[in-house]
Amino acid sequence: DQYSNFNAGKILLYLEGLGGLHYSLLARQLTIRPALPSAWDWMEIRLPIANQWTTIRYTKDGIDVTGCPLQVIQAPVEK
Repeated sequence: DQYSNFNAGKILLYLEGLGGLHYSLLARQLTIRPALPSAWDWMEIRLPIANQWTTIRYTKDGIDVTGCPLQVIQAPVEK
């Protein structure tokens, strides 16, 4: 908003960082690097990608992506 200068562009950057996400509409790819904090049991992110809501759910067992119009690539965890 105009008072806090906090807008959708900044929220998207936070979600991409927290979720380990990188996507390209030109390459038609969504790359996900597992990013679930060890103290959390699960996390879910919903993003509009190419006029479609994409749901990314992180659990301790893995990542589940639904509704994504892009090719999903799971990147290895950096250590």
